Amino acid sequence: MGGVNKPKRSFWDFSGASNLSALAHELKPIRLRRTKEQVMDLPAKMSQVVYLSCDRKEYNRVERASAVDNPLMHNTELIMASMRAKIKPTIEYIGNILEQADKLIVFCTHNDMIDALAEKYTGISVLFRGGMDARAKDDAVSRFQIDPECKLFLGNVQAAGVGITLTAASHVVFAETPWSPADVDQAADRAHRIGQTEVVNVYHLCVPDTIDEHIVETVAAKREVFNAAMCV
Repeated sequence: MGGVNKPKRSFWDFSGASNLSALAHELKPIRLRRTKEQVMDLPAKMSQVVYLSCDRKEYNRVERASAVDNPLMHNTELIMASMRAKIKPTIEYIGNILEQADKLIVFCTHNDMIDALAEKYTGISVLFRGGMDARAKDDAVSRFQIDPECKLFLGNVQAAGVGITLTAASHVVFAETPWSPADVDQAADRAHRIGQTEVVNVYHLCVPDTIDEHIVETVAAKREVFNAAMCV
């Protein structure tokens, strides 16, 4: 916002990377890398950040608390406060997408978020998260893939981010973005794989000027570092 001096926010800094061109040069003789785009004929995958408007009272209260004694705990509390603040606008955003898309994949990292979404969209959704047995997970994937009445796949990033195929959908929402670009890419690629015929659109829901935005920016920065080191 023009003319507004935002307060300096202190989160974990993962920006440390230097001499990337030299690193790429040293890796070149021992590296053989083929990207999915080079070896598979798939439609494009597009990503964008969606900024949500929400009630910030709890987040602002947590942010004002001192982080001197335990900065790690303070960051965890900020993440939880941001997650709780975005539940309602996330539900609304998902509803808007479902008005336009036949099916939608949503990834979360916390039970509070996934439980709220499951309660709101019960009857048209399936769950896939830790603690479920293998048969229940297989049934969730199968129903989402073949049942036209099942519109929404709700998955925990760690549990549902690898090893399954969700090509019935071409829209992927990260209600919460994990810290690792690899986790993001692996999860989004449940839709972007063999059998997908549509452009895959990936949306990262973000609360501006919070640790939530910092996580999204950190993931983008980490990806740039990796691409520079690998000469992508």
